[in-house]
Amino acid sequence: MTATEQALARLWCQALDIDEVGIDDDFAELGGHSLHAIDIVTRAAATFGLRGQARLLLQSRTVRTMAQHLDRLRDTTGPPRE
Repeated sequence: MTATEQALARLWCQALDIDEVGIDDDFAELGGHSLHAIDIVTRAAATFGLRGQARLLLQSRTVRTMAQHLDRLRDTTGPPRE
């Protein structure tokens, strides 16, 4: 699991109020809905310093695909905020 995937898995656990999430677990099957998605994207944007493009993460149904989108966004927008 990459560092991005680990960070996102923690965010998913917090937003979904669950103890563990695998990188290929399906968001909807974990009980996720639109409010959870907004919460996760908001947390990811704050954690990784995204501005304006975080909505692209909403296309992701797994931590793995969200991490891939996030890594591509970070490559074009610069390093994450510490």
